[in-house]
Amino acid sequence: MRTRDLTLVLAVGLVCHSPFMQKLAFAGPIGEGDFGPSKVVINFDNFANGTPVTNQFESLGVIFSSTVPGGPVARITGGARSQPAYLCPGDQFNGNITLTFMPPVRAAGGDVADGRTGQDFLQVFGPDGESEIAFNTLGGDVHRFLAIRPAFPIVRAVFGSTFFCVDDITFERDGLELQAGLGAGPQDPTTESRTIGNQPVLASVPLGSRFFLRVIRRDPQGGPVPISGTFMVGTAVLDPPITVPALFPQGVVIQFSPQTTVDLRVFRAVHLGEVPLEFRPADPSIPAVRVRIQVTRPISLGTTRADFDQTLIDLGHIRGVPPHFLKGQVRRESNFDPQAYRYEPLSVDFAYISRGQNLRNQDPYSLHRLATSDGLAQGSSIRSEDISPRSVYCIIRRGVRRRIQATDDFVSATDIFAANDSVPSGGATGCISQNWSRFSAVPSQEELAFTAQTPLAASFGLLQILYSPAIAPMQWPGLTGTGERNPHFLFDTDTNVRMGGGSLVLGSGYLRRVFARANPAITMAQPNFTDDVAFQNAYMRAFNFYNHGSGAGSYGTDVLGFAAGFLPVPPGRIFP
Repeated sequence: MRTRDLTLVLAVGLVCHSPFMQKLAFAGPIGEGDFGPSKVVINFDNFANGTPVTNQFESLGVIFSSTVPGGPVARITGGARSQPAYLCPGDQFNGNITLTFMPPVRAAGGDVADGRTGQDFLQVFGPDGESEIAFNTLGGDVHRFLAIRPAFPIVRAVFGSTFFCVDDITFERDGLELQAGLGAGPQDPTTESRTIGNQPVLASVPLGSRFFLRVIRRDPQGGPVPISGTFMVGTAVLDPPITVPALFPQGVVIQFSPQTTVDLRVFRAVHLGEVPLEFRPADPSIPAVRVRIQVTRPISLGTTRADFDQTLIDLGHIRGVPPHFLKGQVRRESNFDPQAYRYEPLSVDFAYISRGQNLRNQDPYSLHRLATSDGLAQGSSIRSEDISPRSVYCIIRRGVRRRIQATDDFVSATDIFAANDSVPSGGATGCISQNWSRFSAVPSQEELAFTAQTPLAASFGLLQILYSPAIAPMQWPGLTGTGERNPHFLFDTDTNVRMGGGSLVLGSGYLRRVFARANPAITMAQPNFTDDVAFQNAYMRAFNFYNHGSGAGSYGTDVLGFAAGFLPVPPGRIFP
């Protein structure tokens, strides 16, 4: 499809008694009652005498020219910049004036002084040569010529006489506007509109947002008439560039059902940066529309619990995960507690730390293990900060339920499971039911008799990253400079994060990895989602895999439910 360049020849009949005319009194340029919301008015008062105007208004999609002896372009005549000035065909003030509109217009007019009453000064032409005589609304020395909503797009018009000049040329675009919004649809009161000109329209949306675009024209009553077509997304520039593996690494936006012809397209912003887009109408007589989509940083994620928003926005860009999805996961996992901790006796310690693969004997786990009842020595690099988090759990000693103390040796997985899986209400210990048995098969007491490796078989921090995935597959290098990989460095304290620890970077990276496992049919380079529901369902499965290794379950639903309360807050309007 090609962008159409259509010509309108405006030859304005105006007898000029002097090259330095006084501005004639007139009731004003063509008003809002005659033209719709996309009206453009051009006057020439800021131009010096003799200035060619051929290319002065290209930003409005208008090019001027004239056909007169001795001069191929229309020129300004009159006074200096501070005085009224007029557009005349040339030094002899006769001939015609040509305007080229890109795209075409549906109405055009101008103020003409000292013209001859009764002359048909303005004639407009359509794309197939059909013509129509315009009319004037005042007689005498001042004429107001108007051609509005003819039976065809205005592609050429002739204003012709001798000794004339013109001012306040007014025209209206062919009703083409770009609409965009972050709400549910065009009827949402936050929807914005921008008149389409010759330059690409800039649309700015926050990272992570769901947004829509559509192109419309206005009907005679000013109502929107959607235009069907296809949206062609160009090559994106990610800013800042991403140097680590990411979801959807080649785009800043995802459009849903890209192959279909529609009158409204929904997108999701997945990376910071910019991408060009071209809307190609199904009707080839309508010009293509060019858009520059900028994905910018939200000022916040929702309006509450903003302590970690800027980090989550950074990670949303780096991982290709909507940042408010990550914030919803933080709410679900830790309720924004940077030192949240949970031991997993069944699904982790029994499954592969102390039994199964017996990782407690492998590096680096062996460096941070607790001494065991079956003869393993305490790890050489373990610290008290690795051990102390277990004090949130209870054990029963001599019939009394109490918190685990630093002096308690060889506390078994059976001890912790029996005292914390289901805690009787009304106790004074403050212990909370962990409900491990709801999600995992329960081995026998004998099978759980091993010493509980509470530093190694636990999750830490805002995203509750398990120590084992942090080591492999995430290949956590440990603290910057020292390489220390003690489990407690996964808490999201300011010191830990500053030194290369914490759960957010590792947890978001792990989510990026399991997304592919949860959605094997999705191609990262060219994802093809039917709609935003399919997009969210893919993340729902990924969150479930993050939590329990399966695409089913309520965890992902919970995360997205919380995320809906943390929608990205844009820094400004869509159309700046």
